[in-house]
Formats: sequence, C-alpha cells, structure tokens
Amino acid sequence: RVELGEIETALLKHAQVAEAVALAIPDEEVTNLLKAVVVAKPGATLDEASLKQHCALSLPRYMVPEWIELRDAMPRTSSGKVDRRALAVTKL
Repeated sequence: RVELGEIETALLKHAQVAEAVALAIPDEEVTNLLKAVVVAKPGATLDEASLKQHCALSLPRYMVPEWIELRDAMPRTSSGKVDRRALAVTKL
C-alpha cells in the first residue's frame, strides 16, 4: 500500500527541499504512477536523480516516485493551499 504522506515526508527530510507533494496519477498500463513535485530552498540545487536516491534510502522501491518535477513554487488555491488538481494534470 502506498501512502503519499510517507513519500512527502521522505522528500521533506532532504536538507534542500522546501516543499513536496506526492500524487498518484492514473495510468492505462498500470493502476497509478507516482509523481512528486518539489520546490527547493533558496539557493539549493536539486535534480531528479538525487531526490530519487534520497527517497530510496527510506522508502520501499515501489514507493519511490517514477517522476519528480522541480518547480519554483507550488500552485495555490484561493485559500492558499497547494492546488493538487493543477499538479495532477501535468503529463508525465
């Protein structure tokens, strides 16, 4: 069983990660693909490979996101919460 909160927690333990959101994206070939969206702390330099490696240290292999998107900021709803719907529509 995949817990998206555990993936987010693992990513947030990285010293250079400011924000992280994990999403299950429906896929025709498999049930869902795991996607993470990460915002780095100011001045940090992150890449997808190092973040996947970081996740693999504390998560089972099936919980490591297939794709990690790096962004400057998270999209927000009018109430200031992360707009997960906006993140989910991004194609892999």
